[in-house]
Amino acid sequence: MALVLGETPALKKPVAPRPQPRVAVELLLEVQQFLFREARLLDEERYEEWLGLMTEDIHYWMPGIQARHRRDKTPRLDPQRMAFFDDDLLNMRRRVTRFLDPTAWAEDPPTRSVHMISNIEVEATEAAHEFVVHSTFINCRGRGKRRSTT
Repeated sequence: MALVLGETPALKKPVAPRPQPRVAVELLLEVQQFLFREARLLDEERYEEWLGLMTEDIHYWMPGIQARHRRDKTPRLDPQRMAFFDDDLLNMRRRVTRFLDPTAWAEDPPTRSVHMISNIEVEATEAAHEFVVHSTFINCRGRGKRRSTT
C-alpha cells in the first residue's frame, strides 16, 4: 500500500465537523454575561447570591479531565468518571452552608479567587429554551500569609 506524504493508515482525509445550529448573537452575549456574573459573585464571596442564580432542577457538573491512553475509547466527558462537582441544588446549598459556617477554619483567612472564563459556545437543543453551553475557565487561588504592597 503506497502512502502519500502526510497520510497514515489511521487517517486518510480530514472530516468536517458536525454542523451546529446557530444561536443569535444576543443569546451568546446573554450567556457570556451570566457566566461572567457567576464568576464575579464567586470571586466576591457572594455565595447566597450565586445560589440565587440557580434553578431547582440544576445539575452542576464539572468533570475531571483525565489523562488516558488513546486506546481507551470512553468519551472524554463521561458521567461515569470522576467529577469535581456532580451536585443538585440541595448539595450546592449544603456546600455553601458549610463554607459560611464559622467553624470552617480551613477558610480563615479566606482563599482569594479569580475566575477567568473563555471559549464560550452556546448550542441550541430540541427544547425551545434550553441550551448546551461549553466554556473553559481558570481559577487562580491565593492564600498568602503576608501582606504585599505590590
